[in-house]
Amino acid sequence: EGSSQVFVEFRLSTNVMQAIQDVRDKIAIVRPSFPRDVKDPLVTRVENENNQPIASIAVQSATTDLRELTSLTDQTIVKALENQPGVARVDVNGRVTRQVLVQIKPHALTGLGIGVDQVITAIQNANQDVPAGRLSHGQSDSVVRVEGKLKDPEQFNRIIVAQQGGGPVYLSQVADVIDGEKEMTSYARINGRPAITLDIQKVQDANIVETGRNVQAAVASLKGRLPSDVDVRITYSTADQVERAVDRVKHTIVEGAFLTVLIVFLFLHSWRSTVITGLTLPLAVIATFIALNAFGFTINFLTLMALSLCIGLLIDDAIVVRENIVRHLGMGKAHPAAAREGTDEIGLAVMATTFAIVAVFVPIAFMKGIIGQFFFQFGLTVAVAVLVSLFVSFTLDPMLSSVWHDPPGSRFSRVPWLGRFMDRVERVIEWVHSVYGRVLEWAIEEDRRRIYVPAVGVWRALRTGSLRALKPRWATISHRGIVLWTALLIFCASFALVPFIGTELQPQVDESFISLRLNTPVGTSLEFTDVKTREVEAVLKQFPEIVLAMTTVGNAWDGRNYARVNLKLTDRETRARSQKDLERVIRNALKPIPGIELAVGYDRPVWVNLVGPDPDTLKQLINEFAAKVAKVPGIADMETSEKALNPALSIRLNNDAAADLGISVQQVGATVRPLLAGETVSYWLAPDGQNYEVNVQLPREGRRLASDLGNLYLSSNKRGPGGELRMVPLRQVADIVESTSPQIIKRQDL
Repeated sequence: EGSSQVFVEFRLSTNVMQAIQDVRDKIAIVRPSFPRDVKDPLVTRVENENNQPIASIAVQSATTDLRELTSLTDQTIVKALENQPGVARVDVNGRVTRQVLVQIKPHALTGLGIGVDQVITAIQNANQDVPAGRLSHGQSDSVVRVEGKLKDPEQFNRIIVAQQGGGPVYLSQVADVIDGEKEMTSYARINGRPAITLDIQKVQDANIVETGRNVQAAVASLKGRLPSDVDVRITYSTADQVERAVDRVKHTIVEGAFLTVLIVFLFLHSWRSTVITGLTLPLAVIATFIALNAFGFTINFLTLMALSLCIGLLIDDAIVVRENIVRHLGMGKAHPAAAREGTDEIGLAVMATTFAIVAVFVPIAFMKGIIGQFFFQFGLTVAVAVLVSLFVSFTLDPMLSSVWHDPPGSRFSRVPWLGRFMDRVERVIEWVHSVYGRVLEWAIEEDRRRIYVPAVGVWRALRTGSLRALKPRWATISHRGIVLWTALLIFCASFALVPFIGTELQPQVDESFISLRLNTPVGTSLEFTDVKTREVEAVLKQFPEIVLAMTTVGNAWDGRNYARVNLKLTDRETRARSQKDLERVIRNALKPIPGIELAVGYDRPVWVNLVGPDPDTLKQLINEFAAKVAKVPGIADMETSEKALNPALSIRLNNDAAADLGISVQQVGATVRPLLAGETVSYWLAPDGQNYEVNVQLPREGRRLASDLGNLYLSSNKRGPGGELRMVPLRQVADIVESTSPQIIKRQDL
């Protein structure tokens, strides 16, 4: 409550940096019309498509309590991580922050006729250092400073709040000062043990792998600086997933290159020819890397996928050129002449093949929309690689062929077993040639055959209504016709398979990681959410595939009825069930737990917005639409923004009574807000050099019921017999009514 967010989506062609500056300029125009207590708006660039942190870190200790561990985390660990390149924000969960608690005694304030504002002002005036100028004497200057900063929390008790009856009223008389901890806003656990967890978000456009490596280096450095009993470890890293995926693609490229060279050797029967053609692969790949650097690309999924796709294409041109040169050598020509004439003869065909590939992939690089953004690097990488292979096949291959000759006689005289093996391979190839030749001869024969065509009779029967038309119908067709009609039938039948295959942007992968989002009913406390989350953790213990469960209950962004449980699974090779199978089983296992709403993952793949002027009608349409969507096969974790209303208490001021006592709405808010929500009125400089909040608030047991709210006293403009200001209870000038408040209000394209 008390905050709003506005998301602006731009076209893909928009200069985002210029657009951000334009937004700031527009906000600056309307900023003077905002209320005075509204903070300056913050304009940032966000990536709303993926809210998953790039890394999660756990801090635990068997001997250090959470308060000291929180101080160590805030002062050392968070600062070290925030200074790493690529890190935008570090979200800390489960912290127990030291805080000087000034717990107000309402009855003492009422008895002494002192207002909360007097307490706040007294603390602010007492706990500060005031510069008073400087003294100059000869060649030296001395700074004059009035020191008022308190050195110990106990000294807050001696702050004078007011003067009454000829004597001071100390803070200890109207409040309890405790060197304690800030109220918990979140809990964090690792496998059921209390911990402090850190979620790291990266800067926009920062490289995930580089940022992940920087975080790993920072954690390794921290382990040497932190106490030995403090355990800091990375529980999850997106960079590791990306690196493993990239390594798999690299291995695929190497395997493809090896198999390509091996097949070339089996068909050409010459290791010299194999080396000459095989050199195209490393030269083309290395030259492509140079082009990638010139274009500003990186080695990523798409560029590596492009290289793995065209590994076989890169060597095609060299094979064709080399084979034609060998053919000219068989005609008795000298090696230089065979290399020159063989390349000239086949050059046009090789160029046509290569430029046909370029003509296919270059337009892919310039596709529009999101797909175009993905395949821009892919298309250019393929085009550059095949063009380099064409250049190598027209230059290096003829040159090596002209000077590096195959030896006369047997090529495998030193390895006779290899010669015998290659003879067997040659016989297999000759058999394949003979079979192919017979099939080809049959396909181009002029012979005609009579075949039964039932479709003709059925069509005539339907058209004429006569059963006689169903008599057998025969047609004559040549072998070439059979081939063409068979190809056409296969082509058309392949389209019938498209609905059964399905479509998606990227394939589903098993990352050995599952994230569960839990929501309890609106208005529930942090403690209730924690109890429900513990029930979920107890159920998850029955799954042996889970090696680590990192739990976060509540945070500043999603509220107190939110929890997230991140599960790290065993390696895919060591478990029988896939990640998707486990997700389905976990959903079913958690269904019996009442009071929770479960969603798997961080983001929803499909968003539907319903917009309308009437909230009641819109709510009805949302419910009807959600009921219909829930029946669609494959739908899971459906969620609507139309939530239940937050329970609330409304303080409605009685204007006549309040005006008679000189009490205003601002005064009521200034009194109630610090007592209930708490107000940081000052900071205490501790011996460790850190500033800790001084918070004024009612004790927890004094802000549980609506009656506690009505018993709060306000200072009026009326005076008692002794001349002191009269204190009146809030219930005397206001009605406290139970009501509701929307959890969130959404608007679009106003």
